Amino acid sequence: GDTTQTGLGLAGDTTRVRPAEADYSSYVFTPAYDRYATQTSATPEETAALFRPNDNRTDSGAYKPKRYKLNFSPDLIYGNAGFDALYGVQGATQMAFSDLLGNHKILFQSNLLLDLKNSDYALSYQYLPHRADYGFYGYHTARFFQTGDYFDANGGYVRGSFYRYRTYGGGATVSYPFNRFNRIDADLSAFRLVREGIAAPYTTEGVTVAVPGISYTHDTSLFGYTAPFVGSRYTFGVSGSPKLGSEGLGFVSLNGDARTYFPFWRSYSLAFRLAGANSFGSDPQKYYLGGTPSWLNYHYRDFPIGDLKDFVFATSATPLRGVDYNEQNGSKYALFNTELRFPLIRYFVPGPLPVLFSNIVGVGFVDMGGAWGETVGAPTKKLRITDRGNYDPATENPLLIGTGVGARVPLFYFLLKIDVAWQNLPTGNWTKPRYYFSLGADF
Repeated sequence: GDTTQTGLGLAGDTTRVRPAEADYSSYVFTPAYDRYATQTSATPEETAALFRPNDNRTDSGAYKPKRYKLNFSPDLIYGNAGFDALYGVQGATQMAFSDLLGNHKILFQSNLLLDLKNSDYALSYQYLPHRADYGFYGYHTARFFQTGDYFDANGGYVRGSFYRYRTYGGGATVSYPFNRFNRIDADLSAFRLVREGIAAPYTTEGVTVAVPGISYTHDTSLFGYTAPFVGSRYTFGVSGSPKLGSEGLGFVSLNGDARTYFPFWRSYSLAFRLAGANSFGSDPQKYYLGGTPSWLNYHYRDFPIGDLKDFVFATSATPLRGVDYNEQNGSKYALFNTELRFPLIRYFVPGPLPVLFSNIVGVGFVDMGGAWGETVGAPTKKLRITDRGNYDPATENPLLIGTGVGARVPLFYFLLKIDVAWQNLPTGNWTKPRYYFSLGADF
């Protein structure tokens, strides 16, 4: 070969980089190579031979197959923080491991506090070499709530009790993609929910629940700076719980969520969303309507947890801006959202502060919806859609309507959402503006 072409000492190498000129500072070599590197008499061909694998071909030149060895290596080990309007500020440490081919994944999460009884931790395993993906998981969570103070029948002041809610159990999942845009997911979980009084009165009650579920998902949407801007996505599912013994819970829940996005001009988009659910049985789920996800300056109309089953099955239905969390609740809900999304500020440097704000998106929105059926602490209610001003508060919930404008500001590692909204009252009047500061992407 041409010995002047010495990138690896091979004839035909067009890089023409000599070994002494290459930067190998980010590479780790074997001791054999290090010994060669110190020998000035080593030729380029001898150096290049160290990079060739040995005994990997047959006499005919075919590659020799070798059995794959399963070895796990860490993918990430980090801590993260988040905010939940029901539980407040939360943090957790996550550790993820996988093999070289990505066929097996292990994830461990924990926020170890005082001891195992008061901490959250979870371990999951995913088996991914084939078209269908399988997963197995186990977990434990602990949450603390204090019931409200009240006056008893004799007019005496009673301080609310302080409870610890513990949930522990496990389950299995399977996900089968039909193609890039459509898949079906199934889940079977079983867990034990315990409520323990950690201040007088020291009471304990619990329930064991098994919950199978299945859903179908279609997704052709593409994300922009802060939210999807083109395509559509929807999911429909059914889940439930067979009543296990006298203390078990029995219900079936149907739910759906459909979203579509229409881009126009250069960076404008219209987003529409229709969501709803219906839960029925002896112990139906409750859905509490109002507010926005991850609402920082949140406010509840009433606390949505009425009994033990509400702790684990009560589900937030958002966004419906202009009202509080749990403005309405029930075993059925329907929610419609529409947003106009447009570029508000491309670049903004606020004076002497060394902070650059870019790609700030503006939104204009209309939210409307209602919850009805079996409600928390109240009789069954109906939903009044027309002639809202004449609804009966004892037996009816009026359709809720809110509208407003907002901005989406990328702030360091978070997306800050700022909204101002007005509620259209059943009488037709408008309320004073309500301000919402929240985190996360739009629907």
